[in-house]
Amino acid sequence: MPDGELKDAIAKSREAYIDARTLWGDMFSMQYVSLFLEQDKAIYSKYNVDRQYLDTANSRQFAKTIDMNMSMILKPAWEVGKERLERAEKIANDKG
Repeated sequence: MPDGELKDAIAKSREAYIDARTLWGDMFSMQYVSLFLEQDKAIYSKYNVDRQYLDTANSRQFAKTIDMNMSMILKPAWEVGKERLERAEKIANDKG
């Protein structure tokens, strides 16, 4: 397998973990769910975040991010990061 495939898998894994870190930080720095969802839509939309949960979390006026279930937001990005890292590991092991 070409080196490009390994580098791509590592880069995509890194991107997913960086996205999770961004979501984590923004959940703490933004007080309201509506602001968080508006700012980070491009990020959480890349992952399989439960849209019904997001709608429910945002349904209360002035809902606070501190009351959100962080794992519902972060776990999908973590899973993608892990899957891509495992793919990179497989590529590296197949070369050796």
